[in-house]
Amino acid sequence: MAKSIQNIHFDDYAQSFIQARKLARHHHFYLGPTNSGKTYHALNTLMQAPSGIYLAPLRLLAMEIRDKLMVAGIPCNLITGEEKHIIAGAKHTASTIEMMNPNQIVDVAIIDEIQMLHDPNRGSAWTAALIGAPARQVFVCGSAAVIKPCIQVIEYLNERYQITHLQRMTPLEIEHKTICGKRYSKPKLKHQLQTGDAVIAFSRKDVLTYSARFRQWGYTVASIYGALSPEVRRTESERFNSGEADILVATDAIGMGLNLPIRRVIFASTHKFDGIASRLLNATEVRQIAGRAGRFGIYPTGYVNVLEDDEQLHIAHMLATDDTAHLENLPIAIQFSHIETIAHY
Repeated sequence: MAKSIQNIHFDDYAQSFIQARKLARHHHFYLGPTNSGKTYHALNTLMQAPSGIYLAPLRLLAMEIRDKLMVAGIPCNLITGEEKHIIAGAKHTASTIEMMNPNQIVDVAIIDEIQMLHDPNRGSAWTAALIGAPARQVFVCGSAAVIKPCIQVIEYLNERYQITHLQRMTPLEIEHKTICGKRYSKPKLKHQLQTGDAVIAFSRKDVLTYSARFRQWGYTVASIYGALSPEVRRTESERFNSGEADILVATDAIGMGLNLPIRRVIFASTHKFDGIASRLLNATEVRQIAGRAGRFGIYPTGYVNVLEDDEQLHIAHMLATDDTAHLENLPIAIQFSHIETIAHY
């Protein structure tokens, strides 16, 4: 990426991360599908480092990593938009990515789910982390969908990087027979559900409806969706993790790295409302969600299914489709320093 007039604004943006620019940062890319151990490898380094930050796409995932470090005897702060738990003397922090502190230098930073760069609403937070994480070693985990613009930026900054491609550790299979067949059927669904199933819906209403229905049928159910309080979300995750709940009903939030013992993912729909209109799930979404099936060390194989026959073709197609994002420019959010400059002019 050669310098030119069009890069002047990027230079201003990059230089606004003062601490990151002081460091000779080294980026380690761990790229691969879900259940390939990307975050696991990065976390091992974080836990051995004198100091570090974990930048999560979800509050629940930040909590999960924080709990993991605490269990390992490593004091760890938790900072999200809803919670702030600071431990005196702690050198490690787990936070949502929007809450990154660009002014506190650490030894290791983990940026999880880097493919979120192409999210139209939140992508700027991943850009800020990639350019501004104030760490000597930066571990970037996720799919390879956005690797090209990431490398261009790092090379432009004259920083070092290395790329490790990882393979999925358990096979993922689409079941040949759908749950209900040609049309949705409550009796068929009732008798097809199994322990370890995760039924994925795309609204709170649908999550609550399915959860109530399954409980009426005699299943124990854990429910996870965005509007739950942090305490309830943690409790529901633990109920499924411990086996207290047979079935998980959740929104697509589980696609963002949550480590849950899911044997089979069942898509309750192949459409989601994205804030503007209802649309078909894209390849990245399908891979992230379906890939949660077959957790390594618990199940030898992960399975994927849908409710109706005509939905199966789309899921199969998305799992086989290249999900490379064609990003020409990384998204950025305006900062206070930019507002001051504009006001000056």
